[in-house]
Amino acid sequence: MLLADLDRETKWQLISSTCRASFEEFCREFWQCVPGAGRVIWSWHMTVICRELQEMAERVFAGTPREHDLVVNISPGTSKSTLASILFPAWTWTRMPACRLITGSHTEALVLDFSGKSRDVVKHSKYQRCFPEVQIRGDRDARGEYMNTAGGERRVCTVAGKTSTGLHAHILLIDDPIDPRRVLSEVERKVAADFMLDYIANRKVDKAVSATVLIMQRLGVGDPTDVVLAQAKVPGAAPVRHVCLPAELPDEKTRASVSPQALLMRYGEDGLMDPVRLPRSVLVENKAKGDLFYSTQFLQAPYVRGGGMFKTHFFLQRVRAAPYHARRVLYFDRAFSANEDSCHTVGTVLAHHEGNWYVGPVKSGKWWPHERDLEIVGMAQQCRDRWGPNHEPDVVVEREPAAGIDSYRALAAKLAGFRVHADPVRVNKEQRADPWASQCAAGNVFLVDDGTWNLEEWIRLHCAFPGAARKDEVDSSGGAFNWLVQRVRQRSVSSQFRILSLRPADAKQPLLRLVVCALAELGQVTVEEQSLLVNFVDPPGMRGEVMCNVDRAVLLSNATEESTLSGSREVESIEANVTVAVGGEVAALPVLSSAETPAHGLSNLLGSVTLEFGDLDPAEHQERWEEPLPDLGGMSPAQLRMVPEHGKRLWRLLTQHRDPPWQICVLCDGGDRRALSAAYAVADTLRLSRAGHIYQVSDPDGKHEQAPPNRHIYELVQASRGMVM
Repeated sequence: MLLADLDRETKWQLISSTCRASFEEFCREFWQCVPGAGRVIWSWHMTVICRELQEMAERVFAGTPREHDLVVNISPGTSKSTLASILFPAWTWTRMPACRLITGSHTEALVLDFSGKSRDVVKHSKYQRCFPEVQIRGDRDARGEYMNTAGGERRVCTVAGKTSTGLHAHILLIDDPIDPRRVLSEVERKVAADFMLDYIANRKVDKAVSATVLIMQRLGVGDPTDVVLAQAKVPGAAPVRHVCLPAELPDEKTRASVSPQALLMRYGEDGLMDPVRLPRSVLVENKAKGDLFYSTQFLQAPYVRGGGMFKTHFFLQRVRAAPYHARRVLYFDRAFSANEDSCHTVGTVLAHHEGNWYVGPVKSGKWWPHERDLEIVGMAQQCRDRWGPNHEPDVVVEREPAAGIDSYRALAAKLAGFRVHADPVRVNKEQRADPWASQCAAGNVFLVDDGTWNLEEWIRLHCAFPGAARKDEVDSSGGAFNWLVQRVRQRSVSSQFRILSLRPADAKQPLLRLVVCALAELGQVTVEEQSLLVNFVDPPGMRGEVMCNVDRAVLLSNATEESTLSGSREVESIEANVTVAVGGEVAALPVLSSAETPAHGLSNLLGSVTLEFGDLDPAEHQERWEEPLPDLGGMSPAQLRMVPEHGKRLWRLLTQHRDPPWQICVLCDGGDRRALSAAYAVADTLRLSRAGHIYQVSDPDGKHEQAPPNRHIYELVQASRGMVM
């Protein structure tokens, strides 16, 4: 017999009994009672959701202990909210009029819309004809809080706002507890986690019977689905049934994520879950919104294959060293205790040159505050040694509110002599990382692969962001980028306007001249005026002598300089006990630093100094900075560099008060670039014209208008002037 052949009363009784028995049939029959729902377009995934909800609800109706709570992950636009948040509460009253429900979502407007539409279904004439016993009380008839005459009730709540204080429910149904636009916020995720674990768990009529339903699209590692599934693994916790339905099956990993696995056979040959609501064209359109968006919300994957905000192919560009003349920052993200879970102190060197960004080296560790500060100071000093005062990075320390100004001041005091800044934290980690991720995606980022830091671990942590518990590497890199990009912009604007100060000529000042020669020429130089001598020599290791395993420049800086003039020659020596390696054995030997003043024709020598460092520019050796090189006597560029202490000793010689004052300074080297580069720096610092004050023995007619032959020596001598009073 057909339904059309039945009399009207029998027809309504059949619809009523069928819909009471089956939530799926109820949805099909009452779909058009939902305001704005339109014609029903049924799909197999809707049957799955209906049957899962009904199976869970049947135990509540019977008052038997629940077997599990329910988590459903499915893409947006699949009618999940119409089924779960609108039709399901209306159906429960057809079976259990006294059923009490709490329904929630991420915003009050959304949860009120669901609740109001569900109330409209209950009040619809068709529903009243089939289930006349379900009547809304006139005194309890608001969109967000209404009750029927049998004691059944529905109240709404929001994750971070409106709550149903004092109410306990038979069924708790949470639909999209986080706004997808805010999922990157660590605060939002924590609030949602606390809501699911604490609030919902305490709002049950009977904790053994009352059931919880969470239905949402995945939003990333650490979202409410992650929280609930992780809690279910705790011994003694209530089990959770997980239904996961990706929009398509692009690979084996996505196929493996389908839950239950038996549902794989329901996907079509094209691998689509719902070809009507989510055809290939719609999926392609959503892919264009970004891999993180598509992977989480449509593939139900809590991470992006190959990375979230960052992907592995962003970091394929490698260099041995960043350009020497790049602008740099050394940025520290500090942890404040060595036993903090997952928290590391991370220092990142980031360089910018001609539109590209160079990362490395990066240092991280878990240290107690005093150890951490020593590591920071040590890394700052290493950067100064390598790049010199004109190219050493600014030291920037992230200052969170928890750290306090006192902690920063204490660290800044230890960094005296460096350009150190505090970077107050004003936005969350994900927002800070977003501009950095854009540069990485654009292919403007290079990793300095010099063997001094763990690139692969750094890449892994970036690709796991923002879901990974450890975010310090990304925070340090993002902070460095944001700080440096502001300085680059300021520099580009300020460089358009420059104010030059003029120094009036002083007629009483003696005429200062700088004579540049090679050591082989020094004996032929005859000078009658009061003069100084600066002798540049190679370190002992380059001369074939035993080289101590201590930094000679540091040794010199800690020694007392005593000059003894003997006619026209000066011997400057420093004795110390240091450890040296001889034939694989360690021994303590006295060391005589600096050679005797070489033979010369300076008849009125007022003072001299011998400076030991190699004629090398770090810009030419960045790719092999720490490697022993045969052409450098088996020493590394880092060991042979000129350091600020050399420049300070030069300026102490030049600025020492003498009566009569010196008029000529002779600078000699081994016939290389050191003497002329230093002469250029002294002349430019003292504002002396090169052509009128520098005399080069090997090139008497030199114009001295070219760039300094060794730019590192030139810049370091200039910068060292401010270090000497």
